[in-house]
Amino acid sequence: MTSLPLLLDRLANASDGSDARDTLTAMDDLLTDLIKTPTKFNNVANELLGDYSFIENSFSLITNGTLVSNVNVNEGESAAATLFITLFTHSLPLYTRTSLAATLLAATLYNNPLKRDRNIIPCLLDLLANDNADTYSRTLAVQLLTTLHSLKSADFESTLIATPSGLNTLTDLLATDVDESVRNEVVLLLTEMSTISPSVRKLVTFSEGFDRLFEIIKAEDGLTGGSIVVQDCLNLAKVLAREDGGTFLFQSQAIPTVLLPELLDVSKGQEFVYRRNGRTESQDREDDDHIAELLGKTPTPKNMRATADQASLTPPEEKVR
Repeated sequence: MTSLPLLLDRLANASDGSDARDTLTAMDDLLTDLIKTPTKFNNVANELLGDYSFIENSFSLITNGTLVSNVNVNEGESAAATLFITLFTHSLPLYTRTSLAATLLAATLYNNPLKRDRNIIPCLLDLLANDNADTYSRTLAVQLLTTLHSLKSADFESTLIATPSGLNTLTDLLATDVDESVRNEVVLLLTEMSTISPSVRKLVTFSEGFDRLFEIIKAEDGLTGGSIVVQDCLNLAKVLAREDGGTFLFQSQAIPTVLLPELLDVSKGQEFVYRRNGRTESQDREDDDHIAELLGKTPTPKNMRATADQASLTPPEEKVR
């Protein structure tokens, strides 16, 4: 097993992307082998996070897939994110994971090419905002954010809110055109954050969080689709509606008066909607007549129905002579 100092030196001096990626994989393997011995794991993990060159290169990889030396690393974003996620393996003691999360959140780059006073959260947000990044890397980024929040929620929130457009980057991912795996992870993260933070609830609400959630719900066929995504979105909407978030919702957004009634309209159910399956209006009317016959009612003649339909379209002032 290669020692960590040798791996750190190898990463810092990697001449090509393949060598850098192999080194990150070797670091991950080293940590994985030590999981059953938490004390040794903790020592190696702290040595890793205490190496400034490693922090520089790993943050650079997450942000743009390159080392500080501008060496491009294929799938470097996912390799670096995977390594960080290994630091918080659930089988490790909670105090170990919490301590490492605090160390990672405190790791900061100064006067660097990426941006001044930069830490892990802005790097992960940049990865999420990069539409050209692969889905797997972006999904890992949200999972790492969720892990850091669950372990050090106060530090995480303060850093996120202090990051320019930090929370907006997350709410922007609540969209129907965002890859589902990324979007769904963001829904879970925002739910966790909003549950314990009134500030986050307000910010997500003011960022059109409700409208975005209900657009996703509509795209998932609403309550008739049986989608777990719909349940997660409704759960987040319920959390956002707490306290003054609910007041803002009813005062300034269309959800209570438009979207909620539409969502709860049982006539939208699959058994009621014929045209969703490509049926024409005449076919719908034939079905209405058939139902009327089954109920023992006389179907409305077509000429009378047409007259009634035409009358319903006549402005009220023209109906009364």
